[in-house]
Amino acid sequence: MAEISRKGLLDIDLVIAFVLILFIFVISSNIASSFAQNAGTNSALSVEIASKMSRSYGVLSQLSDSRDNEITLSKLQSLKPDRVSLKAMGGYYYGGKSDSLCIQRAVYIKDLNEVGILEVC
Repeated sequence: MAEISRKGLLDIDLVIAFVLILFIFVISSNIASSFAQNAGTNSALSVEIASKMSRSYGVLSQLSDSRDNEITLSKLQSLKPDRVSLKAMGGYYYGGKSDSLCIQRAVYIKDLNEVGILEVC
């Protein structure tokens, strides 16, 4: 009879160990999925930043008159690029403040003989 009770205790220990292993597996899988989600978010943000940087180079090359970072306001107003703004000390000359992430580039505005910031969003 002592053998039967020991066998019963052994089965309960195995069940408790199995439940603990399942609990540890659930916790570790939650942690792993959290890491994967953060990596995906960081990757998407990196892709968005890289896309906007390349777009800013493209817009600047379209607007540049003769040298890099030299633009004319008249060319900006004639091309009317989307999600682009130009600001200087006096305020915005083209476009306006944006709510999204923007790449800012220092430019020289030849028409106005002034330094400004070209924002590409």
